[in-house]
Amino acid sequence: MTPDPALCRIGVTAGHTVLNVQVWHPNWGSVATAAMRRSLFGADAPAQDAPATQDAPDVPDVATAARMLDDVLGADRAAAWLGRVSVTDHSPEGAVSVDELRRRVDGMAAAALDPDGRPARGVLRVERDGTQGVARVVLPLSPVVAPGCDLHVPVTLGTHPLAASDLTMAQIEDLAAGVQDALVATVEENGAGVLAVAETTESQVTLHFYLDSTAPTVADRSLLNTLRTVASAWDLGDAAVTDEPDPAWTAVQDFRV
Repeated sequence: MTPDPALCRIGVTAGHTVLNVQVWHPNWGSVATAAMRRSLFGADAPAQDAPATQDAPDVPDVATAARMLDDVLGADRAAAWLGRVSVTDHSPEGAVSVDELRRRVDGMAAAALDPDGRPARGVLRVERDGTQGVARVVLPLSPVVAPGCDLHVPVTLGTHPLAASDLTMAQIEDLAAGVQDALVATVEENGAGVLAVAETTESQVTLHFYLDSTAPTVADRSLLNTLRTVASAWDLGDAAVTDEPDPAWTAVQDFRV
């Protein structure tokens, strides 16, 4: 039976796009205590998934913690705004209640909307192969921001060193913005998806689109062909458009920090 989430104490570390949490519940004894019980009682020791009692508390369990967080926040909101979930056998320093966690998640969700109610974007510093860059990510960086968008379509705009030798990062971003705007407009005109991440380094610009594979212009691949045509306007290097099924948005999880 899932313990009462209201009794949890939760350590919270705020990231750029998510909250990382460490969960403790007073029913949980320590792993060391559970190991000692097994050494003393062997097969007669209470199993980890046995109902907790005062004499035989459960040990910390990430799956149980995740279920409690889903109960508190709702599964979609937990998936959208929580990053790393860990557990502990003692109350974390500076721990908060589940009500406070809910308030913080609600605050992040409210701040992630622009004045028109559209998803806002966060800015991250990234490093690729020793090269510094910038990524602009949709908030939340989760499938909940674009239900049904299950096809990952990365558009890569390569930057040849010779062609960009006299350009700064800001200038490369400005040049890429024109192509990016045209690509985004094409997707929006077809009502087919969203630009999840726009990543710029000195060596390339990568635009991570997520499209609805059931949308007519995606299913018949005409939209993908149009995106390739638009991307071919990039003149600082090679352009490529690929696609792969990715309903969990696994390809952009590195940006959930």
